[in-house]
Amino acid sequence: IGAAHPRAPGGSLAIQKSVSVSANMATDSIHYEVQGSDGPWLVFIPGLTCSASDWQSQVTAMKDQYRCLSVDLRGNGGSVQMPGPYTVDQDAQDLIALFQALGIRNAILIGHSRGVRVGALCAVRAPQQVAGLVFVDGSQQGTDPATARDAVMSAIDEHPDVPTFVRTMFGDMFVPDTPDDVKVPIVERAMAMPESRFRESIGDMVEWDAAKMPDMFRQIDQPVTVVQSTVMGPDRVRRSLHAGETTPYLELVRATIPNATIDVVTGVGHFTQIDAPARVCQAIEALAVTVPTD
Repeated sequence: IGAAHPRAPGGSLAIQKSVSVSANMATDSIHYEVQGSDGPWLVFIPGLTCSASDWQSQVTAMKDQYRCLSVDLRGNGGSVQMPGPYTVDQDAQDLIALFQALGIRNAILIGHSRGVRVGALCAVRAPQQVAGLVFVDGSQQGTDPATARDAVMSAIDEHPDVPTFVRTMFGDMFVPDTPDDVKVPIVERAMAMPESRFRESIGDMVEWDAAKMPDMFRQIDQPVTVVQSTVMGPDRVRRSLHAGETTPYLELVRATIPNATIDVVTGVGHFTQIDAPARVCQAIEALAVTVPTD
């Protein structure tokens, strides 16, 4: 339940609301924000421990031409009260229910990191509601479900506690010259996630990568643009990509989505939409002009 906010510059309208995505209105209300004109729908999907605010640069730049829907996924941000499961499948189910509640068709879904998985699953399960996809710095963290889960749990357990692991993991997502006022709030937000919820979310994600990602990518019929800026090695250390560099994940995309457009962004961290906002906007706009939208 929410309220309309004053019209933004250019005549766009900002609305913040929560809507039930199940019969349990009290606990299963997902928080979302709509900003923009009566143009085509853009749906911004955040990553693990993240929130709608990570897309503010894109929403600000694009709301005069598009209807921008940004969401806080189950257990995060304004949807923090929602109970589990905290899984890729559940998040896709929640979003599809939200699309139905808002009457959304032919949207372009823009997912960051874990949000890439959620967007891909939405496109396969609800193709009439999804016209195109933009994958922002996705990855595939393993090819065998049990091995992938064991590896990430072992990496967590090598640290004194989950927040310490999270501090290292998220700290590696930024380049050295990232301002503290950008980096610190994102790291602290991630560290604040309850330990059991973080373990469930990341364990499910890496299992999903290994068990479902290749087949899910093969089933995507919509046009896809990939904006990639980092790679994470077997040691779980993340680094920026070099010009012309490829990765196992990008090779997976090429093999399973052969018509995908791939844009490698160099010299920035994992939060490409924050570090290189104009490049992400350009990728969205380039895709938007090629797909049917309502």
